[in-house]
Amino acid sequence: MIGAGIVNLMSAYFLSKQGHQITIIDKAKNPFVAKRWHQQGATFGGENARMFSITEADNYNEKKSAIYKDMAHLFETNAQNDGWSVLSNPTAAEMEWIQQFKSVDAADAYRFADEIYNFTIQSGVLWDDLIQKEPCLFENTHIKHDIIRLYREVSDFQAAQRLHKRLGSFIEVLSTNQLEHFYPEGNQIAVQKSLGGVMKVKGFTLQIHDFCQNLITYLEKKGVLFHWEQAFSGIEKNQKGEVVGIKVENQVLISDYNVLSMGAYKGNLLHNTLSHNKIHGVLGIWLTLPNVYGLKHSFKIHKNGHVGEDSNVTVVEENGKQNLIFGAGYGYVGNVTQNTVDLKELKPIYDSMWQTAKTYFPAAYQQGVADGLLAQPQKYCTRPFTTTGLGILERIPNENGGATFITGGHNTGGFTQAPIVAKSLLKIIDGKNALMKNSYHPMKGWTEQNMATI
Repeated sequence: MIGAGIVNLMSAYFLSKQGHQITIIDKAKNPFVAKRWHQQGATFGGENARMFSITEADNYNEKKSAIYKDMAHLFETNAQNDGWSVLSNPTAAEMEWIQQFKSVDAADAYRFADEIYNFTIQSGVLWDDLIQKEPCLFENTHIKHDIIRLYREVSDFQAAQRLHKRLGSFIEVLSTNQLEHFYPEGNQIAVQKSLGGVMKVKGFTLQIHDFCQNLITYLEKKGVLFHWEQAFSGIEKNQKGEVVGIKVENQVLISDYNVLSMGAYKGNLLHNTLSHNKIHGVLGIWLTLPNVYGLKHSFKIHKNGHVGEDSNVTVVEENGKQNLIFGAGYGYVGNVTQNTVDLKELKPIYDSMWQTAKTYFPAAYQQGVADGLLAQPQKYCTRPFTTTGLGILERIPNENGGATFITGGHNTGGFTQAPIVAKSLLKIIDGKNALMKNSYHPMKGWTEQNMATI
């Protein structure tokens, strides 16, 4: 398995339960030995927070969406002009990807969104089962159930309410009096002026680094081997297009099965696969403020404007301190192989997130300013993104009769969909049908391509 992010770690968990012997290889240093976030992928490169909700793996390309409007030009417009691009000179591959994002048909985009939601619903059942059956994995992760969602615009709130009711994740609308129980700042007049509606939905948040540390410890006890600081350099095929082996540190490794889940930093490493140029990088930014309110629920905030449009606010407890971790963004970094972000390009995104914090959590923001937290260098991580919103699941036959799989994408929902990706891999390896194999086929939704292989 190439890549030690959450999707491969969760896949390793389910595969090990079936008795498979597994080796996981990652090009970064062990994240629990050398804490160098800028050398890590999305799982360990960002802050210690993740959210599961049914709409977390969003299709931002849904042309008829009542919540995400006018998204077509996101990737060719810079952050200063309310776009997502932090690229100065896009390559031909990046221009192709951007044009593909714009060309997805509206009917297809709507259908893709429903497919994504359906997989996330299935993933939620698996997460619930895991929480019940493997409590050791969730120790010290400070898991928080149910999400409070705040909306600036009434129209966005009404559209989101309809969506969550349709998906079965809606719990209740919160009145001002009810909101005060969850969110003391909600009774302030300044905050109320920026609230178009509030509701509680199903979901949970946890501390992803602590969860992964528990999971890695669990896997090691099951005999899973981890090799850090070893770089994948490509797939070697024979003349029939079958995989002979995967190349790591100038060696060709031969296994019954290979699973490649490498996050956003792929570049041209998958040049001889259908997944080539399908997954690009979109970064997200982070801010940690003190939880001066003693909040018990995590939040999601939606406001108008594409820069910092959505912010997750996760309640965490680290080193004896209660904090609120804000995750927001987005910045399109394209078809990259390493972290090469120009920090100056991120200022509008950080400004938007800081404004969100100042508006909705003013006491925490003021304390953060007093503590010098906003003056410190802020973290960001790069997430794998696709033009369709759909994830990627590609199967390539191996010369020895096994198979090589490529997984990824999920447009900010890798954590959310990790269990259902793992279960789909198991089904395919066991010779059973998995809906994800067709729904997340890498050619799906791409124009001017031969779709007969689906």
